[in-house]
Amino acid sequence: MNESRIPVLAHLEGNCHVYVDGAADLAMAREVTLNAKMRRTSVCGAAETLLVDRRVAS
Repeated sequence: MNESRIPVLAHLEGNCHVYVDGAADLAMAREVTLNAKMRRTSVCGAAETLLVDRRVAS
């Protein structure tokens, strides 16, 4: 990155969360969750933590 001759986007450490609310549309929540992790697992925006409201955890 320090020796690049072109602009480089870098990222820092972080933890990307997906939260599923108790009132969520579960079919949509499933699609959002899969897309957040599986579209490109190497990107810094890929989900690392899934938080689920206990009302819909089962």
